[in-house]
Amino acid sequence: WAGSLALSSAIFGSIHLYQGLPGVLLTGLMGLLLGGIYLLAGRKIWLGVFVHGLVNTISLTSIYFGVTPG
Repeated sequence: WAGSLALSSAIFGSIHLYQGLPGVLLTGLMGLLLGGIYLLAGRKIWLGVFVHGLVNTISLTSIYFGVTPG
């Protein structure tokens, strides 16, 4: 499971090459985090869905208020 998680996270990150190296690393790490949550939660997706929504909400709010560049 660990190898599959690492490989799928690396592929997911590499798909985001258009965002540059920071985008590749960030999305790869998010894929690793969310995949790990999925596995640790007994292969139930809802906790990962909640965490993904929380991350997106914080990210979009910080872009809106100018804390991070969009």
